[in-house]
Amino acid sequence: MMGRKSQSGQLVPNEWRAVINPWVQDGDLARLLILRASILWSYSHIEQKLTDVAIRCSHSPEYRDLREKPPFSSGARISYLRKVLETDGPLSGYATLGKAVLDRYDKSRVIRNRMAHADMEVLPRWAIVFNEIVIDGGEITIHRTNYWPGDLEMLAVKAARFSQAVQRLHYALFANDPISSRDVEP
Repeated sequence: MMGRKSQSGQLVPNEWRAVINPWVQDGDLARLLILRASILWSYSHIEQKLTDVAIRCSHSPEYRDLREKPPFSSGARISYLRKVLETDGPLSGYATLGKAVLDRYDKSRVIRNRMAHADMEVLPRWAIVFNEIVIDGGEITIHRTNYWPGDLEMLAVKAARFSQAVQRLHYALFANDPISSRDVEP
């Protein structure tokens, strides 16, 4: 169905428009929604690969005692994986690269969270505004972040490239079997 118009002739049916400005042209809105979805898809893929690594590590004898149970929140997984990379074990040879991936992921979480949780407003002349309520350290603030379509496209390309790099790294890790998938309990 991608790229095909709905029965009403729109790329983005009215039912999908949520709170988006109704005067935004159909093609423009479709492009913005695809860019936002691409950014989210890329980061969800990265999160899944990091979760897989964390679960595999939690079953490995060298890393098992670093936590009582597999970490559930994103922050806990990152913290756990940092401990894994500082511990002698099957992933020791990947410590520098792994820390760089985790650092980049940490830096990208603001964008990922904005794309996932903020309201998106599309203004005339293609300005896009993300309004988000942020709760940090007991403080509640409202952030308003403006983008142009080129900005979102650049973010989508960076997120996709990062996701592809993490996918290649994940494949390399487990193709050489430093932590066997046979060690992971379902």
